[in-house]
Amino acid sequence: MPTARNTESTSALTSALATAGVTAALLLGGTAAATAEPAATAGPVGQATHSACNRHGVDGHSAEVCRTWTPVGSGYYFVTWEVRSASAGVVAQGRFDGRVVDLGLSGNRNNVKDFVTRACFGKRCSSWA
Repeated sequence: MPTARNTESTSALTSALATAGVTAALLLGGTAAATAEPAATAGPVGQATHSACNRHGVDGHSAEVCRTWTPVGSGYYFVTWEVRSASAGVVAQGRFDGRVVDLGLSGNRNNVKDFVTRACFGKRCSSWA
């Protein structure tokens, strides 16, 4: 029978493994954080919500996009985003499982495996991060 101490250790280990799994999934998907390390916040046992803000720059123009991702099971995530600042004429874009869309100021999607962002000015775009 688990003791209170064993339960706490198991919960901490489960949370750490979930965090490592999200990090590994993002790295294996070929994405990299441009300016920020993901920060984990407490969630249900085995679940962790992560967030990162990236400043994307292209031709002297930029946009900062903050995003969160929460595991929902089977390698899928509930993702949210917020465009915090953007130079005039800059369009923030998101790529959800290979599909590229222009991002509104904020939003969310469910059941996403890969979510990265970039900024575009005219026909030139920053790299995905």
